[in-house]
Amino acid sequence: MMKKLHLTLFKNKKTQNRKHFIFLFLILLCSNSRAQNTTNLTEGHTFNTKTISSDNSQIPDILISWDFTQVNKKEQLSLAIEVQPLNACWNKLNGTNRSEKITRNIKDFSKNYKSNLTLGFSELNSKCFKWRAKIDTNSETNYTEWQFSSFL
Repeated sequence: MMKKLHLTLFKNKKTQNRKHFIFLFLILLCSNSRAQNTTNLTEGHTFNTKTISSDNSQIPDILISWDFTQVNKKEQLSLAIEVQPLNACWNKLNGTNRSEKITRNIKDFSKNYKSNLTLGFSELNSKCFKWRAKIDTNSETNYTEWQFSSFL
C-alpha cells in the first residue's frame, strides 16, 4: 500500500512539473513573437538634433528631425515627442526635472514621414532638456531612448 501511494505522489509531481514547463515555454514563445512584431514596425527610423539660429533671440533653437520613410507599415504609426525641461544641465540626462513634461503630438504624421520640430529657450524656460519619441502602433506604444539637448 505504501509503495502505491509513493508512486502516485511521484507521478503527480512529474505531471505538475511538465505543466509548469509547458506554461513557461508558451509565455516565452508569446513574448518573443510580440517583441519581433514591435521591432519590425519601428525599424529603420532616424532622429537627429542640431542647433539653429533663432529669429527672436541670441540663444539658438534646437531642431529635432526624424525620418520614417524606410519604416515598414508606417501608415499604422503615430508620433509624439516628449520633452522634459531640466535643471542641473551638467548632469545631462540625470538632471533634475524643472517642470512638467511636455508632449508634442505630431499632426499629419501620416502625410509626411520626414519632418522636424523646433524648440526654443523661451518656450521651455530651461537651459537644457531631455527628449524622446513616443511611437504608437495600432496595438502598443514604443519609446526611443532619452536624448539630452542644451541651448548653451
